[in-house]
Amino acid sequence: MAADSAVTISGFGSEKVFDTGDKLFELYPDYPLAVMVNGNLDFLGVPWELIIKDFRELPLSPVPPSIKDWAERFLGWVVTHRAVNDTQSADYVDRFVEERIYSIQQSTGAFCKKENAT
Repeated sequence: MAADSAVTISGFGSEKVFDTGDKLFELYPDYPLAVMVNGNLDFLGVPWELIIKDFRELPLSPVPPSIKDWAERFLGWVVTHRAVNDTQSADYVDRFVEERIYSIQQSTGAFCKKENAT
């Protein structure tokens, strides 16, 4: 598997592009499985890289027999990650809504200025 290294981070009406960034992570040592991140590089504000690295440290017994079982085990574990809690989730939702409101305000303001100029 391969992924480009460009990462775009957006928020509060602006975007920043970084030439390097990890998007492809080995899911578990000694098994040919990986997680590729596309879009948000975090889950509720927690970087996917941290979540995946923590998953790798878990004891693996029994070994999941299929890709579907690997995915279910990983995603089931993600929602129990120590950094994903009610406070973290609420803070993330607050920031997300704030960013969207800001974006709408910027778009609306630009539209109104354009309409008033004509």
